[in-house]
Amino acid sequence: MDPDDLLRLVEAQGVAQSKIDELTSAQVVAMLGGIEDWNDHDAITRVADRAGQTVRASAQSSASLADAYIARVLTESVGGYPRSPGALRVVEPLRTGVRSWGSIYGRVADTVRFERSRGRSLEEAVAIGLDRADAMVQTDLSLARRDQYRRSLSANPKVKAFRRVIHPELSKSGTCGLCIAAADRRYNRSDLLPLHARCKCTVAPITAAGDPGGTLNDRDLAEVYATSESNKAADLKRVRYQVHEHGELGPVLAKLGDHWRGPTEALAA
Repeated sequence: MDPDDLLRLVEAQGVAQSKIDELTSAQVVAMLGGIEDWNDHDAITRVADRAGQTVRASAQSSASLADAYIARVLTESVGGYPRSPGALRVVEPLRTGVRSWGSIYGRVADTVRFERSRGRSLEEAVAIGLDRADAMVQTDLSLARRDQYRRSLSANPKVKAFRRVIHPELSKSGTCGLCIAAADRRYNRSDLLPLHARCKCTVAPITAAGDPGGTLNDRDLAEVYATSESNKAADLKRVRYQVHEHGELGPVLAKLGDHWRGPTEALAA
């Protein structure tokens, strides 16, 4: 498959997934931002449940989009009719040990109350809480795409491995150093892609026909380094990462030395 053909599909997938993320986040933030009393448990529960169901529906759309993307890439790279397992059915949250969508988005109220207890104004506390809501929405939608990528790639024996494909054009603050550091990593087709907060990466399969995703990453990395300030480019090149098994989210990328709660710590909390 020609890298330029893959680029067309990758960019379309990136734009489509970003639209889902942004619309869903805006809806959820608007719902939660309408809470008047952050100590009213019943009102918070109702809003959190509504927000969670909005995210669940978008997670289902994200999974369907990811399945269609992998099918299209494989059609153009290896030909024929790739095996499609269909989109996973998103009912419960894809976070390990979490059964309720509302319980996830009720955490925003916990954040607001905690920040108030630290002396922040109500306005500051709510802003921090809503920023957390935005991050959680993007995480939940990323989990749906990640699970679908594994489902779709694993169903096709012609797929030998896959890699993450960075999206510098979608990152408002520049491509994440963690993604850059992991851009040359090859994953087994049955692996879950390690994520991080607000990750914009998609994936590209590696087959006997080639590894066009590697070529795309090389192009993007050359451009990122060329357009970054010299000291920033050097910092990005020095980033070292590790993969943690997060208690809820599965494999996540983190800077080398950072601590993440493991499954035992998450259950204890």
